[in-house]
Amino acid sequence: MQKIGIFVSIILIVGFAKAQKIEPKLTLHASGGVYDFYVEAKTLYAATDEGCVDIFDLKNHTLINKILLPKITDFSGEKVAPKIYAIDKIDNLILITSEGQGGYRDIFLYRDKRLTKLKSAETDKLMVHRAVFVDKYNILIGLMSNELILYDFNIDKQSYRIQLGTSVFSDFTQGTCRELAVTCDESGKLRQINIRNGKIIRTFEGQNLDKVYKTDYAKHTFLTGGQDRKVGVYRLFSESYNINSDFLVYAVALSSDAALGAYQCNEQNEIRVFDVETRQEIAILSGQKCTLTKIYFIDNQTLVSSSEDNEILFWKIN
Repeated sequence: MQKIGIFVSIILIVGFAKAQKIEPKLTLHASGGVYDFYVEAKTLYAATDEGCVDIFDLKNHTLINKILLPKITDFSGEKVAPKIYAIDKIDNLILITSEGQGGYRDIFLYRDKRLTKLKSAETDKLMVHRAVFVDKYNILIGLMSNELILYDFNIDKQSYRIQLGTSVFSDFTQGTCRELAVTCDESGKLRQINIRNGKIIRTFEGQNLDKVYKTDYAKHTFLTGGQDRKVGVYRLFSESYNINSDFLVYAVALSSDAALGAYQCNEQNEIRVFDVETRQEIAILSGQKCTLTKIYFIDNQTLVSSSEDNEILFWKIN
């Protein structure tokens, strides 16, 4: 058994050594630092820290439109562009989570070229981390207080508001059907949630020692990136494990079939792509200059990432 273990280790080490370092194939330049983005078919929507959603045509690699948010008054009394922290889209609706007055957050709905404020920093006073669509009438809101809110904006009604734990909230992600969510926080725990009723289905722990910055979810597999420099891989029907990183893991991503994972792997903001089943490294993606904010698999050969600067990078790994 010991010889077999040594042999497997040698294979993994050789695989890591041969992993190809890949430079980006395409760079898009946004209006400012990109905190989030959404990809739909041949269009990318980038949420920036300049109060602007940049809309890019991915076929022609051009900026085709912008959504500008109204300026806010900062603590010094100056009018400034609000940072946009999160964006989501369903049908012709765009959901925008942004910086608001007094340190709280606004949530905007963009429909038919018009902005409507669904949640106001001045009146609702919510510390929103991100908000996403559940369907055309409901949104799921994650608060930094580690609470989840299901809100029907069509009738201005809150279906529930639940407390997940006492730790500070970090992130959540949805399944592709928008019926399940996975949350993470500074405790290192993951919670799988039924979005419709707010019930916790299952709690996962053990792969990260403390704060999880990001999580992704696909095909019964959850990926985490932690402050402890570990990537957690939780699998419902097979063995879970973790991977050591050389730096804090600020961003992670899974391909839609959960065959491939990706994560920020070092202080140079490089991205390591690996095979989820074999744990073998496939490629290192090099070129991002600032701290990563998001990684996304367009397909199993194409990845896109954003960072706190204005560059959105695309790679081909095959």
